[in-house]
Order: sequence, then structure tokens, then C-alpha cells
Amino acid sequence: MPRVVTKLTTAACLVVALIVATTSAPAQPAPAPPTNRAIADAEARMDRGRMLYDRGDLAGALAEFEQAYALTHAWQVLIFIGVAQSRLFRYAEALESFERYLADGGAAVPEAQRAQVLAEVAAVRAVVAEVEVVIEGASARLWIDDREVGASPFGKPFVVGPGQHRLRAERAGAEPRTETIELVSGERRRVELSLATRTTARATLAIEAHPGAAELFLDGKPLGVGPWRGELTPGGYAVSARLARHRSAVEQVALGDGQDRTVELTLEPLPDRSTPLHRRWQTWAVVGVAVAASATYGVLYATRYQPEVPIAWP
Repeated sequence: MPRVVTKLTTAACLVVALIVATTSAPAQPAPAPPTNRAIADAEARMDRGRMLYDRGDLAGALAEFEQAYALTHAWQVLIFIGVAQSRLFRYAEALESFERYLADGGAAVPEAQRAQVLAEVAAVRAVVAEVEVVIEGASARLWIDDREVGASPFGKPFVVGPGQHRLRAERAGAEPRTETIELVSGERRRVELSLATRTTARATLAIEAHPGAAELFLDGKPLGVGPWRGELTPGGYAVSARLARHRSAVEQVALGDGQDRTVELTLEPLPDRSTPLHRRWQTWAVVGVAVAASATYGVLYATRYQPEVPIAWP
């Protein structure tokens, strides 16, 4: 285990203290200084992040560290973000965090800490692979494993973990290109993609549902649990989402040639039928209406017109 991890719990207190005295990287303009409230919030989040890390909740710890950094932009926090990302196998993000830590900290990074971070970077690079993607022609958008990484040309290779990866390139007016590659640790590969000119009209549709566990449908045909993205011929489509104990959501979509559209469907939860009748708000609403109606009728009955001339019955 890299030494930087053994220092994670003890160094956190030092990082929190340094947040107040944070200075920005010399090459970039200084952001607005954090408020006292932001600093206090960041201190609390660093404490929670350290606790979650010690308990093995790496995702929770990372979320706290990232929020602490967002509040203060303290470069000292980046090392904690990088370590958590590395342990979550998010190697590309970890390398970026470590490199930003060294760059933003500059000469203020203690030599011992710099050596530990460089050792961590070397350890990560030993288990990852790099893929250099070159797309011929005009700029095109690229997805790696269904995550958009930018538009060509790219300034540097992409860092990925060992194993199989799916590359997808898209450009307006061209047929999309998909290629699957398999990499091993330490490998660096160059992949060249060419996109043929599109001969038939196409459009791109992306569907997202909230909650994300909803099942998606296109013209009644199941697409699986979202999000979903695919190419379709231009025209009209019925997009829907279904989830247990939620109202289904449906939207009509019209796609034009070359259009790239995203549709978001929100499903509202249904009332909880397991709630006893006497505890449901609907029940008391009905009771309230009934009581109000009875009271109104009583008032009307008591104040209804009474004739003043007595009637002599036979």
C-alpha cells in the first residue's frame, strides 16, 4: 500500500488547518476567498470524509472531499480526492487530481509529500493503459464506455483501466463508428477512426428517467433501464418510462434529420396504499368537507325563512 494512504487519517487535520491559508496556483488568477461559513463546512466535510474512508466507504469519503474542495479550492484537498479515486479504480480521475495537486501546490508542496504523490502516480500508471484516439476529418464527439470524453482532436491519450473498452465516434452528417478494444496494464495503443458520410437520414435520441431505476420504452418496445441513447430515422416516436409504485410518464417526440435530442421523463410516486384509512390525508379531507357541509346545512336550517302568519289547520 502506498505510504500516502497510511498518512490519510493523520494528515487530514493538517489539510483542514491549511484550508484557511490556501493560496492559488501561481499561473492562474486567485478565486474569491472562501467565507468563514464555507471554511467551517469544509472542515466538517473533511472530518466526515476521513471517518468514511476509515470505515471503507470510499464513495462517501470521495463525495465529502470533493465538496470540501468545491467550497474552498484548497489544493491540499486534492491529494485526498486522488487517493479515494484511485481506490475506487477511477484511475484517470486520480491521475488528474494528483497532477493538479502538484501543479497548484507548486513550491508549497513539502518534498516528502511530493515524493509520496509521485510514487502514487507511478503505482497508478503501472496498472492502467492509455489509448490515443485519432478521428479523421472534421471534429467528432467521442464516447468511451458510454461516457462522453470530448471532441476531436485530442491533446493527449486517454487513461483507462485494463480490460475491454467501447469507443464510439459521432459527427453530424456521418455514420457513427463503434470499435471495441481490449487493453492490458501498461499498454499504450493508437486507434484511428474514420467516419463515412451518411447516406440515409438519421437522428440521435437520448432518454433519461427520474428515478433512474425506471424502465424505458420506445413506441412500446422495451429499451431496458435507462439512461438510453441511440440513432433513429427521423420521425415521430412515443417515449415512455415505467416504475413500480409510480405513475408512468409518456412524451411524444418528433426528430428531424441530424437532430440530437435529449428527453427527460419524471415519474411521480403513487400514494402509499398501505397507510391506514384513518391516517391518510385524503380521508381527513373528505371528513372535513363532510363536516363543513353539515355545519353549513345546520346554519341554513336554523335560519331558513319562517312565515309570520300562523296557519289554522282544519
